[in-house]
Amino acid sequence: MIKNILKEKKGEIILGLIFLILIGVSYLYFKKYYGFFHSPEKMKEWILSYGNYSVVIFLLIQMFQVVIFVIPGEVTQIAGGVLYGTLYGAILSLVGISIGSSICFGLVKAFGKEWVDKVISGKDLKFIKKMLDLGSKKNVIFAIHVIPGIPKDIIAYICGASNIRFRDYFIASTLGRIPGIVMSALFGANLMTGNYVLLIVIAVSMTLLFVIGFFKGEVIMKRLFKRRKQEDSTQVERQREHV
Repeated sequence: MIKNILKEKKGEIILGLIFLILIGVSYLYFKKYYGFFHSPEKMKEWILSYGNYSVVIFLLIQMFQVVIFVIPGEVTQIAGGVLYGTLYGAILSLVGISIGSSICFGLVKAFGKEWVDKVISGKDLKFIKKMLDLGSKKNVIFAIHVIPGIPKDIIAYICGASNIRFRDYFIASTLGRIPGIVMSALFGANLMTGNYVLLIVIAVSMTLLFVIGFFKGEVIMKRLFKRRKQEDSTQVERQREHV
């Protein structure tokens, strides 16, 4: 019986072992280089020490900070700007984060919905599911990623356990991440130039948006999609009048 189960679940077991190894390696690196992951300047020095492979290392960091979600994403995005400038840093961050989100989505499809309950806390799971029920899931996913302060990395796991198509999730989440990533990269690019006025403006703006999103994100989402539903209802009524 055990042999049959092992044969049937061979692919899932292999994926599970790979995932556990990745978690273990990431934890060891995170523990050893904790200071680097909280300082864009130190992270720059560490990444550049890999020479020609520095871009690959940066992409891997961005991927793992989504999959493991223990590395502060904002810091790695700022580091992208410090390392590669606003445009290139933002593009690399977006590519790495998008790949990481795709991995999260695929892991849930491989291991099943029950696996999500073990990875995500009940409070976060309930919150995101409630948000996804507000309206069109594509629009909700986009809005969640645009509004700062709302937890984003766990959404890939939750969406993977739902009936949302990967293409819809990927497009909505990727587009929604762009404004925040560009702002972080812009901040990082100017961090070493001494342009303190611009840095202060960006820092204050990002902090205010984060605080508003953190404390009022749910309220904003509900009002946004309530208004959208009212507009859709009005449009439907007008179409009926013309028929």
